[in-house]
Order: sequence, then structure tokens, then C-alpha cells
Amino acid sequence: MSLAIVLLNTFIAFEVGLRIRGGIFEMVAMSPFAGIQFLNATTWVYLSVAITTILLWLGLIGVSAVRFTNPPLLNRFSRVHRGWGMINMMTIGVHWV
Repeated sequence: MSLAIVLLNTFIAFEVGLRIRGGIFEMVAMSPFAGIQFLNATTWVYLSVAITTILLWLGLIGVSAVRFTNPPLLNRFSRVHRGWGMINMMTIGVHWV
């Protein structure tokens, strides 16, 4: 659960920073590459991956809260949790490319 709290705080800080600057499209508009099709396309791809990442994390956290005991112990769901966690980490890795 502590990882969920850290992720939530990071997400909120990132969103607040974007909002203060007017949003991602406002930031893109200030770029010297504004209006270039490649920049527009990569912005939309970035947004799609970012939204997908958040939804995957929320889903994994929600299902894990139900499937794991308190305190969490290894069980049949552990392998599924690990697989989806790896997929989520890969989507975060896409942001850095």
C-alpha cells in the first residue's frame, strides 16, 4: 500500500505541475517544434501511455487489495500480480524513451 501512496503523490505532483504550466498542450505550443506533426503525434502517444499506465496501476492495486491477505503473503495470485506489475513498469519505461 505504501507504493500506491508514493505513486499517487507522484502523480498528483506531476499533474499539479502540468496544470500550473497550462497543461501539456500549452507546453507543447511553446516549443520551437510546435505545429510539427511528429511532435503532435508523440504528444498523443505519450498521453495514451500515461493514461493507460495510471489505469493499470489502479486496477492492479484494487485487485491486489482484495486478493492478498493482510499482511500480504504469497499465494496463487502472486504470479499474476508480478506479471501485471512488470507490464506496468514497462509502460513507465516507455515514458523515458
